Amino acid sequence: MSRRPKPTALRLIEGNKGRKKINANEPKYKNALLEPPPILDETGLLEWERAGRILLDFRVLTEADYACFAAYCFSYQEWIRLCRIIREKELGAIIQKSPNGMMMESAISTAASKYYKQMIKAAVELGLTP
Repeated sequence: MSRRPKPTALRLIEGNKGRKKINANEPKYKNALLEPPPILDETGLLEWERAGRILLDFRVLTEADYACFAAYCFSYQEWIRLCRIIREKELGAIIQKSPNGMMMESAISTAASKYYKQMIKAAVELGLTP
């Protein structure tokens, strides 16, 4: 599987190291940090502002990224919420005994892992990872 093309704005910021031809026909969206969706709680809103400012400074967050950025912030907020529950309950929230006596990962830990993976996927799409 080949790499996805970098947005022109990001290539220009990095100095177009590969000397590839700049796509003059690339769609141009307005850079904007829109209003956050109502599903975000305080943790999600803080991440919306923090990460949104970073992405705006690099001119890579546009109005077209709204759903992906909202998904990133929601996944972040839910991951943090579940990690707090796990921390409060200590080991009991991570490992539990199944009905047949086997030790297994708890539903809370599984859900936290799911939200973490979703958060990382969205972060990659937005350019928040190296």
